[in-house]
Amino acid sequence: MELRRAEHHIYKLQYHLVWTPKYRRAAFAEPQRHDLKAVLEKVAFDHDIEMQEIEIPPDHVRALVALEPTMSVQAAGLETRGLAPRVVHTMSLSASESSLIVCHG
Repeated sequence: MELRRAEHHIYKLQYHLVWTPKYRRAAFAEPQRHDLKAVLEKVAFDHDIEMQEIEIPPDHVRALVALEPTMSVQAAGLETRGLAPRVVHTMSLSASESSLIVCHG
């Protein structure tokens, strides 16, 4: 990411966000990883969050995001994490597994 310019400042804000299932269970199988990545990218686009990298191993989701100075890290995490349980549930995992998504940030 290059430096961004606004009227009175220059900035480059990048954050490393990690979401893990409870007890680090391997909850993300290969077919769901691709769908989850697409959904996270769409949510980020809808909320003006630049996802620079997304990696989804079986036991967590890792993202490198660039934010505007007006958006807090908490708001960005809540925007993207809020859909995770619903997305996981709709990707045909059991309801008990979809309720295990927690955020560490």
